[in-house]
Amino acid sequence: MLAAHRVKIVGDYKHPIWMTVFGAIVVVLTAYLGVRTLTQMIPQLF
Repeated sequence: MLAAHRVKIVGDYKHPIWMTVFGAIVVVLTAYLGVRTLTQMIPQLF
């Protein structure tokens, strides 16, 4: 996501803001669900 806004990488391409917003939501949701799963499953291992 960071690379989509770097001029050195994408040149003149303009990444739509709505894609950035939805991408950030997906990243946050995935991180939350990952941490939640780890906190629920790690105690079952021991």
